[in-house]
Amino acid sequence: MIKSMGKNFILVLWVSLLVSACSIQQSAISGDKRAYGYSWEQEKQIGKDAIQQIQQHYGVYDNDALQTYVDKIGQEMLAVSHMQWPDSPVMYKETEFYFRLLDSPVVNAFTLPGEYIYVSRGTAITS
Repeated sequence: MIKSMGKNFILVLWVSLLVSACSIQQSAISGDKRAYGYSWEQEKQIGKDAIQQIQQHYGVYDNDALQTYVDKIGQEMLAVSHMQWPDSPVMYKETEFYFRLLDSPVVNAFTLPGEYIYVSRGTAITS
């Protein structure tokens, strides 16, 4: 009996530690509350921390006209995305998203956690 209680205590302790490490937030996509491994602010910081590595790896494509085009298209898409719906949490609506052009001929686009969206020149030029 004591052995069983000890196992139950350890299980409860383990689960409570796991749950306390999560952040409960409203999903920008579904509107439902759910547990995340980190908060929106932490997610944005993770993205900021990775910027230098991404830009060193690919390089930034220096073409003002193409960068303006990528940013314009990105902002238009953002305006109709779930991040801007009337019932989306303010923390998502007030986030400034950054669309960057990378110096890679490969057709590719990706996001970092938070607010950074990257498009390769291969994608931008072939659009």
